[in-house]
Amino acid sequence: MENKSEKSDWFLVRFYKKNREVIEKYARQYVEWLVSEFSENFIPWLKTNWAFLTLVPFAVILWFSLLAPITAMFTMSEKPDIYNIVQYEGNGNSTIHAMMDPLNHISRDEVLMTNFWGVRFWNDNVYNQQIGQFRMYRQILFTFRDYIGRNRSSNGQNDDLITAHNEISPDSSSVYPVNFDFQVKKTIKALERYQNNLEIDKEKPLHEREAVFIANSDNLAKSIRLWREQLLSSSDPSLPVTFMNGDNDYMELRGDIISLYQFMKGIEPDYKTKMIEKGAYEESYLPLLEMMKVIIERKPFFITEFIQHHVTSLRGNSQALATKMNEFASKLDDG
Repeated sequence: MENKSEKSDWFLVRFYKKNREVIEKYARQYVEWLVSEFSENFIPWLKTNWAFLTLVPFAVILWFSLLAPITAMFTMSEKPDIYNIVQYEGNGNSTIHAMMDPLNHISRDEVLMTNFWGVRFWNDNVYNQQIGQFRMYRQILFTFRDYIGRNRSSNGQNDDLITAHNEISPDSSSVYPVNFDFQVKKTIKALERYQNNLEIDKEKPLHEREAVFIANSDNLAKSIRLWREQLLSSSDPSLPVTFMNGDNDYMELRGDIISLYQFMKGIEPDYKTKMIEKGAYEESYLPLLEMMKVIIERKPFFITEFIQHHVTSLRGNSQALATKMNEFASKLDDG
């Protein structure tokens, strides 16, 4: 039995055979009309406007090769959120928000950049600054997972902090577009779960808690040394500064310092007493914050591959900052 498709195909064949001469006549007339219109209207227009048309591909090439890099070097981030850092009461709340609030600011209030090639290779200053921020956030969450939020009584890492640490690493080297926004939001959600569980578990015996916050000077000292290692790696003066990576290195390193400042400013309520006990608050902590703030605010008028001085200068400042961080950690150990 023939199905409907076979019947319709057979009907079309019969229709064509029956009306072949008429169909072909109108088809020829349509082709002739197209050729006539093209000859009478388009070809004269093309002859008149060929110079304008050649400007289109030239303008595209000019934008990607010259104009985009020129405009990009003036495209710095909006003022980083270092002036309105909110500090919170409650055990661990301020430290947790020192991570969540900057991430929320990037995700909601700034333009969260992507790694697609138009941004990654040309208009890339904000993009590279955010890569630097994520790089330092990942290091901070590593210390959060292994020191500050690890329950030594149960010898376990918190699952939410593991998730937060894993998700904060957007693959900036990928040749395919990466959904940074999705990964940042997953990190924020994981930190929110950790914060909620911290409140739920606070009445439980320590060995039964899934979420803990250990605010002691030893954990802070260990964390600072790991953050310092990241800063030293990013500011290594032996790394070459080339024509193509000068502005990228500058913006990534600036992003490292912005994240570090935001977090260290936010942890003050949870660690201030410990820092005072060790004699490290006024002597090391406050001068360290001020030093970072001065470095962040020292923003060149423009950033470009042509000028290497900005990169070498920022690397020198970062190396000095790393020295101060080591002194701070030593005070927390020995104060």
